Amino acid sequence: MAADDQSIREAGAYGHAVESYVLASNPCDLIEQISLPISHLARRVNGKGTERTLVFDEGKAIVRGFEGGLLLWVCASNLVVRHALQILLESSLFLATSENRLMISWYPTAGEPFVVIEGLLGHIITIPPVKRGDDCQTICKTTASDVKNCPALREDQ
Repeated sequence: MAADDQSIREAGAYGHAVESYVLASNPCDLIEQISLPISHLARRVNGKGTERTLVFDEGKAIVRGFEGGLLLWVCASNLVVRHALQILLESSLFLATSENRLMISWYPTAGEPFVVIEGLLGHIITIPPVKRGDDCQTICKTTASDVKNCPALREDQ
C-alpha cells in the first residue's frame, strides 16, 4: 500500500520517523483496542477498518493491519515526542494483547511510511530454504504470522 503525499511531506517536515510490526492473529480487533484509548489524546483520528491515522500536536502515528499482524509508523517534530508516541502505542499494545512476551523493534525510516518494514517482511517471507528441515522451510514461506514459529528466525535460539 502506498502512502499519500501528505504523509510523505509530514515525515520530512517532522524529521524523526520510525516504523515497526507486530505479529497478531486478529489485527482488526487489535487496531480498535489500540486506537480507541489513544484517540482521546489525538487532535484528529482518520480511517476505519484496517488503518488508523492519529494526528497529534507535534507528531503522527499510523496503525495498519495486514494478514497476520500490524504495521506501526510514528513521526514527530523531535525525539522526545517520537519516543512518547512510541511508548503510547507500545503500552496500548501490551494492554490489548494477552501475549506474555511481546517484542517490538523500531526501525528508522524516512519518506513513505512502511517502506522499510514491508521490505523486511517481504524478505522474511521469501527467504531461501533453511538447512534445519523441511518443516521450517514450509512455515517460513507461508505468511508473516507463521514466521514466529520458525526456529531459524527466532531470536531465543
